[in-house]
Amino acid sequence: MKLPDNKTKISRTIYTGQKDDEGRPHGHGIMEYVATTSKKFRYKGHFVHGVRSGYGVWYELSQYIREYEEWEWVQMGEYDSCGRLIHPNTKPGPRKEVVESWNQTFWGWWRNDDAAHKFDYTRRKYAADNLELAEDNKFLTYFHDFKAIRKLPKSMVSKLERSTKPCARYGYGVWLWTTHKDSESLKTSFKIFEESARAGITDALQLLSRMYYLGEAYDVNTGKFVMDRKLSMELQAQAIEKGSITAKLRRNKDLYLGTAEFKADKEAAIAVAERESSAIFSESILWAEQLGWFYQLEGETEKAVNAYEKCIVNGYYVPIFDLALIALDEDDFEYYKTLMEIGMKLEIPECYALGFEQESCWDSLDNLEKTTIHVRLKRNLPEGVSLGSAFCAYVMADALLNGKFGFEIDLVKGKEYVDIALTYGYSDAASLLIEAAETLQDPEFMSDEELLRLRYDALRYGIDEQLDYVIKNKDTYIAMGYGDEIR
Repeated sequence: MKLPDNKTKISRTIYTGQKDDEGRPHGHGIMEYVATTSKKFRYKGHFVHGVRSGYGVWYELSQYIREYEEWEWVQMGEYDSCGRLIHPNTKPGPRKEVVESWNQTFWGWWRNDDAAHKFDYTRRKYAADNLELAEDNKFLTYFHDFKAIRKLPKSMVSKLERSTKPCARYGYGVWLWTTHKDSESLKTSFKIFEESARAGITDALQLLSRMYYLGEAYDVNTGKFVMDRKLSMELQAQAIEKGSITAKLRRNKDLYLGTAEFKADKEAAIAVAERESSAIFSESILWAEQLGWFYQLEGETEKAVNAYEKCIVNGYYVPIFDLALIALDEDDFEYYKTLMEIGMKLEIPECYALGFEQESCWDSLDNLEKTTIHVRLKRNLPEGVSLGSAFCAYVMADALLNGKFGFEIDLVKGKEYVDIALTYGYSDAASLLIEAAETLQDPEFMSDEELLRLRYDALRYGIDEQLDYVIKNKDTYIAMGYGDEIR
């Protein structure tokens, strides 16, 4: 059995915690180890069929000599009814005792019974502040993670905006597109992506492709935003040919799910992700994350866990949230909660939604449990949103629009959080707003024209439930200027 130092021999172990059907440690537990040298160790964390696997903490028992202080010696005395010291149990003078203390020496991820990756959340916490403007792939790699971009500090955004370097200009365009999808920011980001593509930044071609696909491309000649799915596919093909990892990942995701342009071929998509994730280059971690997601959707939990763990042991912590959801699906609530709490320490934005899983059983909770969850969500959801989580924005919007998790209904704030979720790409949030508008039928909350536009945008972003409504009202949409898109 391996320990973090891989040298110590164990003479016996003592285990307390969850077990599998064969009596092996499985789930959350604490294992104490006694070495042949009488030195003691402790592992507190997750096991899989007797093997330390997943999140866990390693402790070593240390001993030191401590001298009693004067006040402690006095406290050992006996006292009369008036509280006066009669005599101490021991003679005056220094007394010593041996004190034992469990010292944490490893905090991180375990695989195959071995300590695989030590967490260092302070390193990640300030990564954005130390981002160096550089004309290289390492700098561009930072902009693969949209959530990381959303939490860029103002000082860094200002640097990107002022810089004339193509890579920095591209970074500013991505920041605009992912955080401020209003008309002006879309116009500016589209222009920047055109400049970046001409400068040889291949990922800019893919983002131009997305903007044409979603109807966010701005035509300066007509003064209108344009949807052109054919041009979108051409730009994506160019981006893939020139080596854009963003384009390849998106194309493979579309291949797995299927689109109007691609018939779904799940086996082919999984095969691509398996091949790319096994390669030796930094982007393989992004492929491993996608592969884990594919396996998770396919119900192949063990394979999904392995793919996500590959990301984590290589320092990419985002899949901790996905692993937490797997634990929740397997009714291991304690491990789910542990992973979500660790995710918050590591600033994984979605993990700040801890508590959302109680919606289905809310009525069965007692008042203390409800209050605890409400207070936690009220504190953590805005923090998750500030770190770039579309999911946290969705949960907050749902809570405010529908009075869930103990929140008072606040339609104005609820609508604001829907807008954030949509801006961050969480298209399901549109359904929340549509349902609220249909229920209220209040023009002050949302006018008929705004609701029509929202329905159309929801369809554009993939909410297929709106398809019948849009087709039924196509003449209205053509009158609104969507004739080319409707055709």
